[in-house]
Amino acid sequence: MTKKTRVKSKRLLIEPLSADELSELIDSTADDSLLAAYNEMLSGVRDNPENAQWHTYWRIKLKDTGAEIGGVCFKGAPNKRHEIEIKYFIDEQHSQKGYATEALKVMSDWAFYQKDVYFIRAETDDGGDAYKRVLEKCKYLPAKDGDGRVYEREKSASYWLGAYLCIGLSIGLTMGTLLGNMAIFMCFSTAFGITVGAILDAADKKLRKRD
Repeated sequence: MTKKTRVKSKRLLIEPLSADELSELIDSTADDSLLAAYNEMLSGVRDNPENAQWHTYWRIKLKDTGAEIGGVCFKGAPNKRHEIEIKYFIDEQHSQKGYATEALKVMSDWAFYQKDVYFIRAETDDGGDAYKRVLEKCKYLPAKDGDGRVYEREKSASYWLGAYLCIGLSIGLTMGTLLGNMAIFMCFSTAFGITVGAILDAADKKLRKRD
């Protein structure tokens, strides 16, 4: 992570730890299960520096005080099915305040802006009903290939056809007005917009297929 990433919401600031920061966290952690998880994250960050954000631990902080209230992590970079897995928690003393929903929503939105991410999955084994309710508030649904414990959210479909049709019509209108042949330019620009939009929509649809 050459440039420090920061994800912000109304009340939260969420930041990924660098390899050095992860090492410091490991040195200050006594819990064996957490140590194993943090060491696995550190190995992922060091082995995949170009995709460090998918392997590291993200601290959730309050904007107004800077207090750390929880964490988020992804279980590696997007796989061949364009999926990632997310896990989050909020400290008990800060629960029941909507922070979990706020953090999950903003991190899901951030993830969908990244390359090759079309599906985000989350396991509910450790979180119980409260964990599920947060996922449902953030538009996650039970995964079709799961047994009720795995929830999933799909990236909103693209609609490039409409966008490029509008662009084509604008170009045709402009060129037709300037050069005095409205019919021809509108015809060509409309065809251009439809073709490009259809190609992009088809590509988007193809990336969502999971064989």
